[in-house]
Amino acid sequence: MIKIEKLAFLPENQRRRKIILCLDTIEKSIQAADCSVIGSKEISDTGFYLNEILRLVLSDSKLSGEERVDIVSLKNQLQDISGVLSGDESAASVASGVGLLRRVVNNTRHHLLRITGVLPAEWDLIVPERIKSGSFIPETAFVGGKPGRFYFPGLFVYAEDIRSPFNVGSIFRTAEAFGAEKVILSPFCASPEHPRAKRSSMGTIDIIPWEQKKLEIWLKEYSHDGEKTIPVIALETGGTDINNFAFPERGIVVLGSEELGIQPETLKMATGGRVSIPLPGAKASLNVGVAFGILMEKWTEKLSLI
Repeated sequence: MIKIEKLAFLPENQRRRKIILCLDTIEKSIQAADCSVIGSKEISDTGFYLNEILRLVLSDSKLSGEERVDIVSLKNQLQDISGVLSGDESAASVASGVGLLRRVVNNTRHHLLRITGVLPAEWDLIVPERIKSGSFIPETAFVGGKPGRFYFPGLFVYAEDIRSPFNVGSIFRTAEAFGAEKVILSPFCASPEHPRAKRSSMGTIDIIPWEQKKLEIWLKEYSHDGEKTIPVIALETGGTDINNFAFPERGIVVLGSEELGIQPETLKMATGGRVSIPLPGAKASLNVGVAFGILMEKWTEKLSLI
């Protein structure tokens, strides 16, 4: 970590960039840390360093009035962190301290990024991993003898000719988040290995199984594996209102091209029906990733009640 004394003597623009890098490193360390092994001294030491960082940030001439008020408030909270944690090593106290540190780092980092004009894309955000508790867990997959991801068995996604790598990554992220078993891509989809797809997927391309092949071939292989014929659902305009659609217990949903939608030949294969999202707005149009997210929320909600 760069010493405060060194940061203090840097020109303002350079100091701002260095502080952003420092805060990024600290936040990633906080995210990766195990609260069960963090002591109050570590939190206090980090809090002391951050307090000095905030002192330098408050001297930044480009800071807005609202940002300055926010940082002063965070600085005041940090002042008392050592006293709050003194002699209290309880899990709740440590978790509270860690949460405060992360909020201080995150807010300050984004205030400085705003000044530099380099606003982060979604894949630049430091998002903590979460595990649902007290909710319906459909099935646990085991890979190599180790507990794997949770998913709804028999819930598949077919992305047909999705051209944007960003959208491909977004589909992976949503599919994994809602518990799809697998993603299948048409031969002409953008590659999940594309850098933009990897970024927007937030790492889920390496978590959820996927393969690339024509839908009809995948369906034949699926039935030959001893499984029954699986319903094919088309997410497309002109179908049954999603609020009234009878989602199957198992099925594969087809997402069409951003420009052309689902191919007519594929629509003929939609044995499970066509489902549509009512859109009263003037544009009546949604990004494919957003539409897919709405569908998955509806589908998995009904599966949870079965």
